[in-house]
Amino acid sequence: MKRTIEMILMTLVIVLFAALMGMTLISCENDEKTDVDDSIIHVLKMRTDIDATTYQQLTAFFQEELHSIYWDGNNNEFPGFFGKLEWDEQPCYLINSVDEFQAAYKGNKALPEIDFSKYSVLVGRTYRIDGSESLSKFTLVDEGDHYRMALSILHNINPNYAYTCDIGDLFYWDVYSKQESKPIIVERNVEKKVVNIM
Repeated sequence: MKRTIEMILMTLVIVLFAALMGMTLISCENDEKTDVDDSIIHVLKMRTDIDATTYQQLTAFFQEELHSIYWDGNNNEFPGFFGKLEWDEQPCYLINSVDEFQAAYKGNKALPEIDFSKYSVLVGRTYRIDGSESLSKFTLVDEGDHYRMALSILHNINPNYAYTCDIGDLFYWDVYSKQESKPIIVERNVEKKVVNIM
């Protein structure tokens, strides 16, 4: 009789334990589904299969053209990609055609040839408040009806270094597989950190 009661109690404990575990698993699954419901949000990855010639042409073009506007000794203007900007302007373009490329570009060089049936070209600019800030990372995120450009700015607060006091430019660019055209919201996140410079 005593053994039967122990068996019943043991069975009840096992059933209760199983029920609790089941509720925990359901709870975890529901939590995961909540995250999955945001599946329209995803980080766009740079193309890894872009042909070398196209990538080299883009690299050379942006190395030459991503700069602030300036003039030489003969008063010739070199506007760079964005031309004249206010210090805190943050233009960001996801370019999907030759016409869009030409409309965004304020300079006078020949544009590199891009197969816009396969690729979208990203180009943007943000600012630094002085020489202690640098662009550590940029991430383009598709959020359904718009993109979010998340800019990570590293602000070095190491007191052992002196920095220039001038406001400056931080440029970025990338290439993606063909994306649809949508508005881009620029989000600037500044992280203060002590960094030792070698």
